[in-house]
Amino acid sequence: MDDRITNRNPLSLSNVGRGEVIRRFDTAMTEALENIVNPSTPAKKPRKIIIEINILPTEKRNAAEISIQITPKLPACEPYASHVLFTQDQLGNLIVHESILTSEHDRSELEFESI
Repeated sequence: MDDRITNRNPLSLSNVGRGEVIRRFDTAMTEALENIVNPSTPAKKPRKIIIEINILPTEKRNAAEISIQITPKLPACEPYASHVLFTQDQLGNLIVHESILTSEHDRSELEFESI
């Protein structure tokens, strides 16, 4: 490091943006933890929090713009599947029935209810 540079107020993740980085990280961590306990998400997929820091100096190099992006990468909920049966009443009006699984493992045993 250059001996001419003295930094009396060093920047860190805890103080840049007056603590905004820490607040955004905390929000991303909460999202990741909520995703973990959600039974609709895959248990074995990793959750990531990506912190990207860009420092863009001015042409004179006497100042810089700092941009920090915190991005949670979370697995999506598993898709929900359903079956519907279409029938018509005596007047030709469409009636839609949604399936009710009588057994989680046997899709051949479907009961339908009108919706």
